Amino acid sequence: MRSSMTRTWMMSAFVAAALAMMGLSGKARAGVVININQVGSDVVATGSGTINLTDLTYSTTQDNLPYTNPFDAQLSMGPVTIAPIDIYSSITGPTTFGTTDANEYPTTGTGSLFAVYGNTGALEVPQGYTSGTPLSATDTYSVATFISLGLTPGTYTWNWGTGANADFFTVNIGTASVPEPCSLVLSGIAVAGVMAYMGRRRKAGRA
Repeated sequence: MRSSMTRTWMMSAFVAAALAMMGLSGKARAGVVININQVGSDVVATGSGTINLTDLTYSTTQDNLPYTNPFDAQLSMGPVTIAPIDIYSSITGPTTFGTTDANEYPTTGTGSLFAVYGNTGALEVPQGYTSGTPLSATDTYSVATFISLGLTPGTYTWNWGTGANADFFTVNIGTASVPEPCSLVLSGIAVAGVMAYMGRRRKAGRA
């Protein structure tokens, strides 16, 4: 009886530890994810997340608007009004996600002004942004398609930082957002542990 209780306690502790690691992993790499999809006759970009500025280098402050320039892997999100933003450099990732080498502007937009500039390895955030502050925005390009905007479907991710300061910025064009790899691994470990434990219990019952 005591042995059975001990095994049950150990398995519970194992699963709890795996889930805790998943939670810590999610906090360390909260990141930003933007999904761009065709919605009826419009192309809609929706993004949210947080950014860790610790391992980035401040470059300058300037005014900007939301837009996309696929050839230069530039995507700025937010309301369609000019606002001041801070630019930080030192990210690495794709330098293009399409064919159009011109700025395309959304018809409507809401939320925070933030962006990725893949060709220059930089990010923009609202002026005075503090690491970890939630960001979100939605922009609609009316009467548009991926072809008319020059967008190439796929998943594009930029990374920066190390250790607890590691972070990412992902743009999904016509693709679904997927869990982080380490979260998938930890989930698999937890599930495998539970399955192994249940298997041992069934064998013990048959014996």
